[in-house]
Formats: sequence, structure tokens, C-alpha cells
Amino acid sequence: MNFDWSSLPRDAEYAANFTRTLEYVLIDLDGPQLVVAKDASGRRYLGLAADEDERAARWIYAPTTDLELEALCTGAVSMYNAIAKGAVDVVDLVDGSPRFVTRASSAVIPDDVLPVLDANLPEDIGRRAMRVFLGRSQRTFVRPVLRCGGEPVRGSSISFAALAKIAGSIQALWSAIASASLPSPRTTEELDRRADVTTLRMADREAASFGIAMTDVVDDAFNTIASVYVDLTRMSPGSIDRLVPFDAGVLKQHRAYLRVLHDHRAEVLAEFGGGSAYVGSGYAARIADMIVPGRNQSPSADNDRSVVARGYFFGGDLRRHTFRFFDTITGRDLTGRMPARLQQTISARHGGELGLGERTLYDVEIAVRSDGTMIMVDAAETQARLDF
Repeated sequence: MNFDWSSLPRDAEYAANFTRTLEYVLIDLDGPQLVVAKDASGRRYLGLAADEDERAARWIYAPTTDLELEALCTGAVSMYNAIAKGAVDVVDLVDGSPRFVTRASSAVIPDDVLPVLDANLPEDIGRRAMRVFLGRSQRTFVRPVLRCGGEPVRGSSISFAALAKIAGSIQALWSAIASASLPSPRTTEELDRRADVTTLRMADREAASFGIAMTDVVDDAFNTIASVYVDLTRMSPGSIDRLVPFDAGVLKQHRAYLRVLHDHRAEVLAEFGGGSAYVGSGYAARIADMIVPGRNQSPSADNDRSVVARGYFFGGDLRRHTFRFFDTITGRDLTGRMPARLQQTISARHGGELGLGERTLYDVEIAVRSDGTMIMVDAAETQARLDF
């Protein structure tokens, strides 16, 4: 072979029952280079011509899905990430037939044989594959959509457990990106707008995979958050150092989101109009293990950051000046400390207690220190009330 395969496990097996039937050639340069193939059960794989010598041709086969193939054709996932995402089959072909097969982690594949980082499938090839192979046309953007696939999805339905976990983790990530990327609201109107942009809502369901059609609050703030989300999902195992520009809180939520996708064997294709992004469960598992928020973070993450939340108090200790606050935007329980003056002012309005009696909605600003400690800076009642 022409490349260094010394890290490849030395437990190759005879490929007596190994089948990969060619379905479609994506890239052909003096012979197929990137193809779609399927096994005896009908499961699909991306096949990459990796190496050769006078005895054999070596191919890499990575499992794929129709949703990932659509993402590959539309530029939502790079060729590198579509292949180097988890376990792969390394197959040696002799006279065109599989002779030996090795099951290995994509981490041991020589970088020189993999596609260039961030390189997408050429646009004209993608359009043709969408039409000829997948039998689909390019989607016209109407409003943001999150399309879910994988084991929890059956046709255009999804299990409640997976939907709750996936939606909750995306919401938490979305809010963390907003806190790190957008200026803090200074007026009630700005906070109302922030709440609209950062609160992801299901407006409708789309067929083909499980598509969550989101409300169409698409402005500069939404596009800023979406752009960071796309950048996060473009991270490759070979470019993990690029995580440095991201806020530690964002990385923490991104890692949690990736782990949810892996745990549920789920995939998500996000279509935002100005860009799209795909995350599959294999990729999610590999990247999640490589993200260390304390290490992969920007220098500014050492400083305090500010987050805004809208919700209600459900507890606190007046003597210790602590609070417990439920954020209705992210669905998270927030706990921390607050100045005595602010706590006394709020508790006095509710009979000297926090979180008892009428549940009054508050807009709050919270400073988050580098160690994760939360300190409430300000709180103001909103017009709406929750009557329990």
C-alpha cells in the first residue's frame, strides 16, 4: 500500500460473506472514488477508494442513511465528516472481489486517504445525485426546519422520549449560543424579541423523516445563532482545535446535545435557509468525546458572562441569599446567589417568600462566573402571569 496503515488492527477476516453492492457512483476519476453501496440487508454505505498496490485495492465503507446522503448532496455535511465518524469497514479487494475485511475506528485511518477537511461534495454532483439517485428535488426554503431521523423515527413519526430529549438539548444549545453571541437586552422590547428568537417552537410537522417546522422568526439575531450552530456541526475530528473560538457554556451544551443524539441513535438535519447542518449519531459520539469545555474554549471564557432568562422563582433561602428559578425559555432550573436587597424586594411582593402563592413571570439577568457560579443581577416582572 502507498500510505501508512500501521495503526489498523491486525485482525482482518476473510470476506467470505461480505457484500457491498454498488448502487451509485458519486465521484469518478479514472474509476469510482466515492460511491453509495448496500449490504445484503439493504443498509447503505458510503464507499471511498482509499489505497491500492499491485495485489489489491483498499476501500473504506462507512454506514450512512438517506437523510445523511441528502445532507451530503446539499452541502450540510462535509465528505470528511460523512466518512470519518465512527466504525468503518476496511476492505481489500482482489480482482474486484472482497478478500479481507477489517472492522476499525475511523480514527486509525490515515488522514492522507480521507477527503480534505470541510470539503463538500461538488454542487453539480450533489444536485444530480439528489435527482437521479435519491429521486428528490432541491427543497425550497419556507421557514426553518429540524428534520430528525435514525432509530427513534418510523416514517414521519418519532418516539416521545427521543423527541423530548432531542428538542430539549437543541433548545439548551440554542439558548447558550444566544447568550454567548448576542448583546444583552437592555429594554423590555429587546427582551421580548430575544425570547421570541431563542424559544424554539414546533409550528407544524413535515413528512419525510420527522420534520419540525419552526416558527418563522428569522431576523439577524436568529441568523447569528444559526450560523454558530452550523459552525459547531462542521467541526471535524481532524480540526478539533477550531473549537477554541467557542464559549465554554456553548461547548458544554453542544457536547450534551451530541450525546443525546448518540444515546438515541438519532440524526438531525437543520435547514435554516442561509445554511444547513447535519449531525448523525456516529459523528456525535466521536466528537462529543473530544470536546473538553475547560480546554476547548476561548480566552474570553475566563471572564464572567451574562445570560437572560424568563420564568418564575420556585424557591430560595432568605438567610443565605440564594434563589431557585425556572427558565421557561430553556426549561432549565437555575440556582445561585442574589444580592440581599434584590431578594428582599422580590420576596416582599409575595408574602416574604420566593416561589409560593402566585407564580409571577420575571425577566432576569444572571452573571455566570467562569466556575459556573450564578449571581442574579436584576429581575423585573413581566406583564404575563402564570396562574397555578
